[in-house]
Amino acid sequence: MTPSELSAAVQRARRDARQRERLIAQHRDFVARVASLYARRKLDWRNDDELSVALMAFDEAIDTYDPARGEFHAFAGLVIRRRLADHFRREQRAPRPWATGEGVEPAEDAGRAWEAYQAQQEVLERADELERYRSALAEYGLSLRELAAASPKHRDTKATLVRVARFLAADPALREQLERTRRLPLRALCKKARVSRKVLESGRKYVIGLAIILIRPEFEHLRSHLSGALGSRDHVHA
Repeated sequence: MTPSELSAAVQRARRDARQRERLIAQHRDFVARVASLYARRKLDWRNDDELSVALMAFDEAIDTYDPARGEFHAFAGLVIRRRLADHFRREQRAPRPWATGEGVEPAEDAGRAWEAYQAQQEVLERADELERYRSALAEYGLSLRELAAASPKHRDTKATLVRVARFLAADPALREQLERTRRLPLRALCKKARVSRKVLESGRKYVIGLAIILIRPEFEHLRSHLSGALGSRDHVHA
């Protein structure tokens, strides 16, 4: 199923209970895979509450998905991970128990273990997000190395390209054209953002790289990392 076909299926599932049940049934393996990766162990539908939480999160994703924000699987995965994080916080436990062979660890040690788990989980989430960003760039024929090399050296140029990326991410028509053609809409962007074609052509890779982060909701950590340069207004899909 292509991304556009999946998006259409999600829209139908919102209107029809049978279509929703079918879509959820088709994605049980997807839900289990995302939840198991997050929990860092294989989960069983008969025994693990995490899968029920993940399945409800997938159902929530059907109702809250916006096609303009990117591909559905990425969005649903983000919702599942967030709901599982909430679940573990409520339970005040990590996916693997803190119990030792001599009994349960003291509350103070358990608290430290939970903090360590959260820190470790954030590292894993950032690594996973970076890998997904690498894949997103590949859709546009770009790599992380190319993006780093394309970063402007002059502050004024960088500020201009950041402004252009923000404008592109916030304009539905330009955003749709970028995601459909996988190319920067140079003519329209030059006119609407009031920037010279020369500047835009030289900064094409940089603008696309920033726009992807701003447009797609799953790149939460990357947007946070860029917040100092971009400013809070640039969190298009916070």
